[in-house]
Amino acid sequence: MTEDNNYNFEAQLFDAESIIEASKDSVDDILARRIENKGNLQDQDERKKYAIYTFRLVAFYVFTILLITISCGMEWLKLSDTVILALLGGSLAQIIGLFAFVMKYLFPNKGYKNDNNSNSES
Repeated sequence: MTEDNNYNFEAQLFDAESIIEASKDSVDDILARRIENKGNLQDQDERKKYAIYTFRLVAFYVFTILLITISCGMEWLKLSDTVILALLGGSLAQIIGLFAFVMKYLFPNKGYKNDNNSNSES
């Protein structure tokens, strides 16, 4: 009977030690997640700020192109057809490129980085 009691007591000590180790790991994980969350919040704030700046820039750019187009249509400004086409085509390409660049920054593809790391380890 005493052997059974000793065995149970040792098993309880082992369980307590594993619980303490697990709690240390979980505290480290919690701290790491808190630091990561603070970084993510800062990233979100910066992304919002730059999204607003980019929107204002694109809106001003489009408004300027619209004014030039209306001025040409009302014949207040005389530009040849090729110049107007180049202006509109180039402006459209710039706006789409800027939009794509900003969207890629605002919404990064996080899974892509993990896929590359898992493929290189194999």
